[in-house]
Amino acid sequence: MKVIEERPVKLIVGLGNPGSRYAYTRHNLGFLVLDELAKGWGTSFKAVSRFEGDFAKVDGDSSVYLLKPSTFMNLSGLAVKKCMQFYKVKKENLLVISDDADLDFGIMKLKPKGGSGGHRGLKHIQSHLGPDYSRLKMGIGSPKREALEDYVLEKFTEKEMSELGAFVGDAEDIVKLWVLEGLEAAMNRANTKNSEN
Repeated sequence: MKVIEERPVKLIVGLGNPGSRYAYTRHNLGFLVLDELAKGWGTSFKAVSRFEGDFAKVDGDSSVYLLKPSTFMNLSGLAVKKCMQFYKVKKENLLVISDDADLDFGIMKLKPKGGSGGHRGLKHIQSHLGPDYSRLKMGIGSPKREALEDYVLEKFTEKEMSELGAFVGDAEDIVKLWVLEGLEAAMNRANTKNSEN
């Protein structure tokens, strides 16, 4: 009898704020990437109250789940923890996608662990899980004059919108590489690409 190797369950979390008023704001980059991943993988999100978020399952060689917390950014850790506990997801199989004001728009950095960098969503996840989980940080640039709290909730500029599709597409490719080949391969792609810009 052939033994079928059990694939690890992987969870991809995109951070953002729920509701149409926050669509296409800088803080919602994680949601945008997950929406495109779901389209490409032929799945769709459903609100799941037990996870406090919108959830989708991807069929294929790996057990891959997508989660968009609906708790608002500052409480993102609740949804992530509940989903991980329910599906017994190990921390090494979690990837969180967030915006990052310390990186220029269009730049990405994939890290295996680290601090929150002041990002409230990452900070809340870290309060529940600790710092040892992978995160794909997507640059939004820093504000010129206004406060950071206002800047992240603003819509993308016209120039940013013209480049947003390619930026999100690059993130999709990196996430898919993480799913198929693991963290090191995805880090090599993401962090080498930065040096080419």
